[in-house]
Amino acid sequence: VQTCALPILFTLFLAAPPLFFGLYYMAFKGVNGEDVEAADVFKGFDYFVTSWIYLIVAGILVVIGFVLLIIPGILLMVLLQYAIPLIIIKEMGATEGIQESINLGRANFTFTLLLAITCFMINILGGAVRIGGIVAVPFTTIFITKAAIDLSNEKEEA
Repeated sequence: VQTCALPILFTLFLAAPPLFFGLYYMAFKGVNGEDVEAADVFKGFDYFVTSWIYLIVAGILVVIGFVLLIIPGILLMVLLQYAIPLIIIKEMGATEGIQESINLGRANFTFTLLLAITCFMINILGGAVRIGGIVAVPFTTIFITKAAIDLSNEKEEA
């Protein structure tokens, strides 16, 4: 049984970052008033390499931040919340999206921090209920995507 599970777990591991990007792609379509279909989650595979580069680079940054007395790691997690939507919206590379997210988050720090806390609490409460995460995660993904769109539009207008 365990040898059969290894290929499945490996496949899920490889697919997780692109599927997460697909969730943000769906949120982007929904926020823009477009029809969202379940198959849209697989559009994240258009960002397969980018999603993995993002995961590796952002992961390294956050780990370094946690090594530097935890607070820098938490701050980086907050500032990186816009990276995936920006990568999708603006068709950026992973490192460009990370840099843009950090810049956008720093320029709007109070809002960014409050959004992160709100999304964290919604996801915690959603996770406390058996199927609550199924609603909470897409809901907060939409929040973050909408914020990324609005903040990046404000930046371009300024």
